[in-house]
Amino acid sequence: MWKISIASFLLAGCAPSTEELKKVFAENPDIVFLAIEKDPERFVDLTKQAINPDYRQRQKESAQENERLKKAEAPIVDEKRISLGPKNAAVTIIIFSDFLTCYKCPQAEEGALQMLQRFPNQVRIVYRHLPASGGKDAIQAAEYVEAIGRQDFKMVALFRERVFANHGRVRNEGEAYFKSLTRKLDVDMARLHSDLAEIRQEKLVKKDIDEAAKQGAKMPPFFVVNGVGVSGKAAPLENLINKILSQEKKKGDL
Repeated sequence: MWKISIASFLLAGCAPSTEELKKVFAENPDIVFLAIEKDPERFVDLTKQAINPDYRQRQKESAQENERLKKAEAPIVDEKRISLGPKNAAVTIIIFSDFLTCYKCPQAEEGALQMLQRFPNQVRIVYRHLPASGGKDAIQAAEYVEAIGRQDFKMVALFRERVFANHGRVRNEGEAYFKSLTRKLDVDMARLHSDLAEIRQEKLVKKDIDEAAKQGAKMPPFFVVNGVGVSGKAAPLENLINKILSQEKKKGDL
């Protein structure tokens, strides 16, 4: 019966109105069930689009991400840089962070550290710098963090905690405050000064800032997972890691 109803519209050379279609569907609900049975995946997809207008955009972004991940490889890392986890890890998470003013960075970094705990043999974390202000104090804070982290990563958290609590002293005293603070930490000061000189000679922080810009980072925190950049505010790290590990397993690399 419903086929006859729709055919009559076509033969009349006009498109059915919304009300007319509603009437056909109301009188013949089997039409909907037959459509679902014929292509259930498309039905679910269209339903999601109707419920959430952003669904199609997210699907497009997910497809683009999958294409990038197919070409993704763990980057070559300078072994002097601050890092945690095995050097031969299948997944390398580079964290671009700010150790002077970014209060969201510690939380984002904690998410990455949780992934390291969950995938201890497959994940490596590498720290790089993206000072939000780009000012002298922020760059110097990054340089000190890099030098301290090369000796003892645990001291980095303590340095950041005290810097966050003493922004007034940072503004008033500048590097003199970083020096006095570092002397109170359990680090080798001679090595610290040597590492600082090298970090500044190589313009390491500026290189990190330039690299972050190439990856599309505008503000910290920002993650690059095997070459795929994602905002650190809500980075889907576990999803990305599982996708990469799945690809590596298919290639027989795991």
